[in-house]
Amino acid sequence: MLGGVASRIRNYLLPVQTVHVDDYETVAEIFNRVNTGGTRLSKGDLVLGSMAARWSGGREAIEDFEAQLSSSGWPINREVLLRVTSVLTLGSPNHIRLLDLSTEEQWIVGWGQTRSAVTQAVDFLRGDAGTPTSSLLPSIYALVLPAVYMHDFAGNFPPAGAQELARWVFLASAFGHYSGSLETRLASDVNLLRSENTGNLQILQALSRAAQEPRTPGARLTAADLEGKGYRSPLLKLLRLHAVQNGVQSWLSNRAINYDPQHNGLAVEVHHVFPKAWLKSHALQEHPERDAVANFAFLSKWDNIRIGAEDPASYLAKADPEVLRAQWIPTDESLWTIEYFDEFCAARRELLADALNEMLGLGADAPEIEPLDADELPEVELGSWSDDGALLP
Repeated sequence: MLGGVASRIRNYLLPVQTVHVDDYETVAEIFNRVNTGGTRLSKGDLVLGSMAARWSGGREAIEDFEAQLSSSGWPINREVLLRVTSVLTLGSPNHIRLLDLSTEEQWIVGWGQTRSAVTQAVDFLRGDAGTPTSSLLPSIYALVLPAVYMHDFAGNFPPAGAQELARWVFLASAFGHYSGSLETRLASDVNLLRSENTGNLQILQALSRAAQEPRTPGARLTAADLEGKGYRSPLLKLLRLHAVQNGVQSWLSNRAINYDPQHNGLAVEVHHVFPKAWLKSHALQEHPERDAVANFAFLSKWDNIRIGAEDPASYLAKADPEVLRAQWIPTDESLWTIEYFDEFCAARRELLADALNEMLGLGADAPEIEPLDADELPEVELGSWSDDGALLP
């Protein structure tokens, strides 16, 4: 019996493929295509494997920094960190090129620059951009450009520069700036940031205009832009961030919503203003706005449970009108009835659009254009292989 097993092992045929190229990216892509039966590796995995052979303490240094970021409410995927390293050391966000760093000294210097730049970028996003945690950002890739800025300009801004970079973060998030060709967009942004013969503020303003493309720069969001936008819309995350920034309170308990509470009962949750069960009881379970931003508010877990499937006309009447206005709820009580659900959603979309325009710095005199075709493109997959953010088949 054991002899048969040994014979089968000795006679088992293993495929061998020889690749006569020395391009890391081509070899790595071939490996990922062939490795269909195993654990799929990202670019970052391959870079870290190469780094470990060249910098003995490298993996531990990166993991320690990741743990530090996570404990402070800013978990950042290492693919993002490696893209920052690639820009700072090689000038390219294509982090597979980090395989060209052949010495331990190159890695130590590059990682030291990355750690400092990312730390400063997180401080900027917390303070100047009022974003207390990375979970409130629609795309974590919006951290890359601030990190490069902090490195290139030693953390210094011209007058109004910090506000403009914060505005860029929100605009890039609102319009899915990194939902398409990730590396192409990152490279374009870095090149623009590093362009010559332009003052810092003008560079930042140019970046803000580019973040709105293909829409007309400065064009206001309208109620139509919010119609049907659901859980996956970046606009929902921006509204939650705006609510946190404004210190809005949860209904019934009148306590400020919290992004990272010590007690789970105070965790901020997306709440259906017209509860799903309430809509179903009135044969509106298939209504297109049931799971849309017009029907969403942000409450503590406790208040969300307490409200349950209660009639909105009943529980909204118990809330402080100022607390409702802070979450852009129409105060016309006739709109709180099931018969006027469509009218409630229409009125609330107007209020939400105004709130987002204020946050994005899109003024009242800005042009209005055709509504967004779609702003719910899938988030770029962290560690994705292809340039457009999708894993290769």
